[in-house]
Amino acid sequence: MIFRSSESKLRLILVAVAALTVGVSVSAGTRHQQNGDVTRAKAPVNLELKVLNPTRCLGSAVGLELEIQNVGAEEIRIDRADLWASFSYGGPIAPDATSGRGGGESSGCDHCRGNYLTLLPGVAYWDKHEFKFHEFFSREGKYFISINLPYKSGNADSSLAQSNQVMVELYQCGAIQN
Repeated sequence: MIFRSSESKLRLILVAVAALTVGVSVSAGTRHQQNGDVTRAKAPVNLELKVLNPTRCLGSAVGLELEIQNVGAEEIRIDRADLWASFSYGGPIAPDATSGRGGGESSGCDHCRGNYLTLLPGVAYWDKHEFKFHEFFSREGKYFISINLPYKSGNADSSLAQSNQVMVELYQCGAIQN
């Protein structure tokens, strides 16, 4: 290569340094991903699940409260048919047990679709639900419940948000003996 001026040499050096910097960044990012430690962008929806009474009788129900907060920069749309439609749960975790079992359920109301809840950035929405304990919850112990909620952010495809887990402890309740 023939250089006509020192300005051309300086430009070439700057381009080479920039290329090396990008190459190192891409290489570091690739290594970072290969180690399984992938850093993802923060979800624009925050779900905070609360249990209203954490101690219940077998075969009963528990009150749950869900706060949905838009922590992103674009509006969020949630089909109301999806609220309280998908749960994940696990248990029982008894005091003498080291592990439990897991499960999940989904219900849908296809004819209910199209009624959207829209949250602008920084806005929150609260809702309550009575969660009925079915045959999965047939033994005493501690159970964990979380909510799965599909949403749309801006023009992006649907994504799925998952709430925190709440714990409910179930007991065998019966008539009070004197």
